[in-house]
Amino acid sequence: MLKETLCFVSMLFGHHTCSDEKALTVRCTSRNGVVVCQTHAGNERGKTHISGSVEKGAGAANIHAASTHLDIVATRKGKVIRSVATGFFPATLPETRQGIRGRSTFDVRMGELPPDAEIAVSVHRQPMRLCPYSAKR
Repeated sequence: MLKETLCFVSMLFGHHTCSDEKALTVRCTSRNGVVVCQTHAGNERGKTHISGSVEKGAGAANIHAASTHLDIVATRKGKVIRSVATGFFPATLPETRQGIRGRSTFDVRMGELPPDAEIAVSVHRQPMRLCPYSAKR
C-alpha cells in the first residue's frame, strides 16, 4: 500500500516512477467546465491502476461530484472490455487561489488490461448513481 501511495503522489507532481509498472496510454475528454489533467495508467502485478486529477476550466461555476463524475472505459479493437464510473476527491473542485490551480484527484483499480487496450477518461455531468458504468464496478 505504501508503494502504491508513493507512486500516486509522485504521479500528481509529474514525476511518476514505478519500476515494475507497464504504462498504458490514456485519452482524456474534458467538458462542461471540468478539465482532466495529469492522468496515468499502468499494469502492475495483475492489476491496472488509473489515476489523475481534475480542475475547473476557465469561468466554470462550482462543480461537485454529486452531479459530475468521470467515466473510465477500456476498449480493445473497438469493444468495451472494462468500464467504471468514479468520483473525485475533494468532491467539490477547489478554486484557484493565489495563482495555484485547485485540483481534485481520482484513483481506480481494474483487473489487468492487455497492453494494446485503449483507456478513455471522460467527464460525465450526471449523478454517478444514474450512470450505466457505475453498476459495473
